[in-house]
Amino acid sequence: MANVKISDLPTGTALASADVIPVTQSGVTKKFAASTILSSSLFTQESSGGAAVTLQADLQSYQLIPAKRFGIAIGGTDQTTKVSSALASGENISFPRGVIGLDGDAALTIPVTRPGQKLIGAGTTDVTTYPTRGTVFKRLSGTGPMLTIATYTEGIEIAGICFDQNSLGGNAIKTGMHKGWLHDLVIHNQGGTSYGILETGVNLSTTDRITFSGTCYGGILLDNTAAIGYGALYSSLNQIVFTQASAALSQYGISAALSKGLTIGDFYVQGGKGIYLNNDIIDININNLCGEMDAANELLVVDASTGAAIIGVFVRGGSVSQVTTSAGAVGFFRLTSAINMNVDGFRISDAVSAANRPYFLLNGVLGGSIKDVVVNNTSGNAHYCVSSTGTRSDQMVLDQIYTQGAGTVTNNVTLGGSTVSNSHVPLAFAAAS
Repeated sequence: MANVKISDLPTGTALASADVIPVTQSGVTKKFAASTILSSSLFTQESSGGAAVTLQADLQSYQLIPAKRFGIAIGGTDQTTKVSSALASGENISFPRGVIGLDGDAALTIPVTRPGQKLIGAGTTDVTTYPTRGTVFKRLSGTGPMLTIATYTEGIEIAGICFDQNSLGGNAIKTGMHKGWLHDLVIHNQGGTSYGILETGVNLSTTDRITFSGTCYGGILLDNTAAIGYGALYSSLNQIVFTQASAALSQYGISAALSKGLTIGDFYVQGGKGIYLNNDIIDININNLCGEMDAANELLVVDASTGAAIIGVFVRGGSVSQVTTSAGAVGFFRLTSAINMNVDGFRISDAVSAANRPYFLLNGVLGGSIKDVVVNNTSGNAHYCVSSTGTRSDQMVLDQIYTQGAGTVTNNVTLGGSTVSNSHVPLAFAAAS
């Protein structure tokens, strides 16, 4: 064959495994089948599971494949079958701006065999006013989870999507992920009797920047629905925000059971109920707990009276205010039968509550502290900063409690073996102390 420049060679067709490619080795040109080259160590690497993957497949694992490639269309029509195919592919998928209709009973699932899959939307939006400015998954029917992440599935990421629940029941997301990340999501008009997000069997994962808008039965539920023994372990929930009035948030923003090693940060509820911890909770850190409460709603309930022990709850920083009149019997904090229960660095503002409201209500708490608390009572009514009901609480520390405003604030407690110091609040002990 005469010397021919590569640029002058005829254009080839699709490369086949039997095609021959020249390779120069030690100055000698030799021929290799294409299949031999592509399967060599130069073009493959070991996956996390130990199996060899091609360089093309490895590069593709970092790419986002447009949803359009799977035939997924916007406009609100039912795209359930096409989204199911996309999930089954294991590809990382980017979704466009617009409304994508889904059937809530179709059991759309990211299987455990698809670790590391990413579903990335074009961003969140005000679903009611500007639904086409972000990616919206809209529930058209059904009461099952709109999207399920199978238990033990690792490395999943879901972001930039609004889940419009269309005032129907069923979780927007049910997840058992490990080392996963849900972030920058909106759950809108969560109807029925289901929480927006159900975390069951979650481990070493993060749930970040989640906003609940419109009506909402409940926010995030951590429990043992998956029947593997726990709700969430060593995981975090950050910047969880609720913008409902009390009538629109039927249950709690976060409800947790059978969980430990959790961090909850920058939680905010506008109206409605805050956080509820019950049954086998160990080592929970809550940082910057905030709420603007209306009616007789509570910001934090810790209740071990009906389940296994709750040990080690630490609230560090935050503030709460009462924005509509509340009956006197309900406090911002209801703490029952917990062990090592602590609140440090908290501000309470109350301009409207009826008389004799207990801001911290203790019942059988064993060990812990309430300290560095400022109460600004401008309601003109007398209230209790720390009060007791039921069983005596023991081995508590009340320290650095201050008051502001024209309303009277006192502590009315039933305590044993406890310390009260640096308190600018009058103190009354019940006879059982």
